[in-house]
Amino acid sequence: MLVLPRQGLPVVALQATVQGDRRFDPEDRAGLAEFTGKMLQEGCEGKSSYDIASAIEAVGGTLESDDEGITAQGLSRDLPLLLDIVSGCLSTPTFPADRVAHIKAKTMAEIESDEDDPATVGSRAFHELVYEGHPYHHPSVGYKRTVQAITRDDLVAHHGRTYSPTGTLLAIVGEVDPLAIRSQVEKAFGRWKPREVSLAKVPAIERQAGPKLRAIFMDKEQLNIYLGHLGVRRSNPDYYSLQVMDNILGTSPGFADRMSRILRDEMGLAYHVRANITGTSGLEPGAFTAYIGTSPRNRRTSVEEMTRLIREICEVPVSPAELKDAKDYLTGSFVFKFETASQLASFLVDAERYQLGDDYLARYPELINEVSVADVTRVARQYLAPGAFSTVIVGPVDEKGELKAPAKK
Repeated sequence: MLVLPRQGLPVVALQATVQGDRRFDPEDRAGLAEFTGKMLQEGCEGKSSYDIASAIEAVGGTLESDDEGITAQGLSRDLPLLLDIVSGCLSTPTFPADRVAHIKAKTMAEIESDEDDPATVGSRAFHELVYEGHPYHHPSVGYKRTVQAITRDDLVAHHGRTYSPTGTLLAIVGEVDPLAIRSQVEKAFGRWKPREVSLAKVPAIERQAGPKLRAIFMDKEQLNIYLGHLGVRRSNPDYYSLQVMDNILGTSPGFADRMSRILRDEMGLAYHVRANITGTSGLEPGAFTAYIGTSPRNRRTSVEEMTRLIREICEVPVSPAELKDAKDYLTGSFVFKFETASQLASFLVDAERYQLGDDYLARYPELINEVSVADVTRVARQYLAPGAFSTVIVGPVDEKGELKAPAKK
């Protein structure tokens, strides 16, 4: 249990994170962890989905759940109610058959809708290439065929295998009494008995050795292009140097990064462009992803110029001015990531999960400011491999990525 008292506003946020996320989905049941997470608030022992929703609505609170667990927010005076509901949802979900059918139908409709969105289609295809042989190759929500195959028994079994109080991180942030909070949590969660968690071994994965291409035809006026490969874990000691590199290459706001400044503003190639390697890093490696939304007539130039900029940051040291701007932005904006109780609760979970230390908030500026020009060049050369990119192109193209029809105006 992680508790951070925060005075000023009478609000409280809870985040309970479990172990059995989508990394442990069986191949033929992709989406199982997400489906289980969605079902947490659809009924628990002594409470129907209507009871849960009505209780939360009555106090003006919020309740959300997914493959990683459940979050809740409300007024501090309603903490006992929030704890009771969260503990019930986590420990005794009932998986009512009618709600299973409802969530399945809703999920299938969402997947079908996503199949008409080029950006989502491209992102999913990109992850299928980058994470071949690893659970992350499928979307957390699964596919229509795998979601259709999931039964109530599958949901009950997954919950029984992967949910236990001993494997759950509970973060509470807000206007709470630090002396009373332990007894309140014990009262709410005391009936949840520990059990052995059975987690499948997540297969190891390595960065691909050579290039891959997948081109998907969609009759759209824009091309969505993804380039990249396997990235790094959050625990990587070069994470902070990579954050600085990301900011210079493709994540700085206001179109100040190289990708936005050159490809969008100077060359007029992009509707939207970005590139980063740290954004999806976690317990498993994230992905280095460079993305551009562009006109079909700019397909070849866009790929060439994106690749050129990535090669350039590997080969040519960044300027002292770029380094300073990146550091100033990262350190200056850091505090704004922790303005709300829910943001702080999420941070507490991450700090524990990645062993960041109690003084991380104070140390972060130091970690960023220690990064040198040489560090940026070193990590770019070490972690970026332009010659071994997976490339996904979605739009009016054939299977080789060549234009299949004249570009529409």
